[in-house]
Amino acid sequence: MSNRKFISVLAALAAVLVLPSPGAAVSVDPNSILAESDRARGGGLPGVEWDLKLASTEGGNKDELELNVIAVNDSSLATTVYPPRMKRAKLLQVERNMWYGRPDLRKPISISPRQKMSGPAANGDIAATNYNGEYTPTLLREEKVGDEDTYVLDLVGKNKWVTYDRIVYWVSKKRLVAVKAEFYTVSGKLIKTADFAYDNTIVYDNHRIPFVSRIDIRDAINKNNFSVLEYSGVKVRKLTAADFQVSTLSE
Repeated sequence: MSNRKFISVLAALAAVLVLPSPGAAVSVDPNSILAESDRARGGGLPGVEWDLKLASTEGGNKDELELNVIAVNDSSLATTVYPPRMKRAKLLQVERNMWYGRPDLRKPISISPRQKMSGPAANGDIAATNYNGEYTPTLLREEKVGDEDTYVLDLVGKNKWVTYDRIVYWVSKKRLVAVKAEFYTVSGKLIKTADFAYDNTIVYDNHRIPFVSRIDIRDAINKNNFSVLEYSGVKVRKLTAADFQVSTLSE
């Protein structure tokens, strides 16, 4: 056997030896999983815009809001279009800071992403697109949700400004999108749950990407209190820091 053939045989044998055997553990990177799941809510894109309908029921009372939202990375701007009394009210988030503004206010008001917006939905739920930047993920386990295999991630907030201190996050293995979540306080108390649907599709860099179409958020203590977020008119558009200026909140 020639030296060249001998080397080729050794290379082929080495390739076989390093292949994982059936049932062997395969390394899973929770950061990559989380970053990919963020894309279905606008993360990692040059910018995205959508219309949002938020309907809530709490204590027997019903509330409905309609907003236009633009977001990129750690910034988002939600402008109310319904009801008429709140038209042009705006919610701006830039990194860890959030403000509320209206044309009739002298200056914007600094608020918290954890503050309730409507029903169980918090301000930070409106345009959360950067979980990979805000949370440290670890893989808890793998399990089925219905007929779908999922990774179950434990997300721990990197700072005190995140909307939730801890999230348990179920991400589809096949689609790499979140299918459900549980939200906890720093003391470990479950406060709300969420289920996700992805009937929207966006196109970016010649790829078709599933985008969230609905989030059902339910209070963990009173299951009759819930919020439904419905996303429509989704499109990718380039956004810059100039689109997220505090000075525009009073316009």
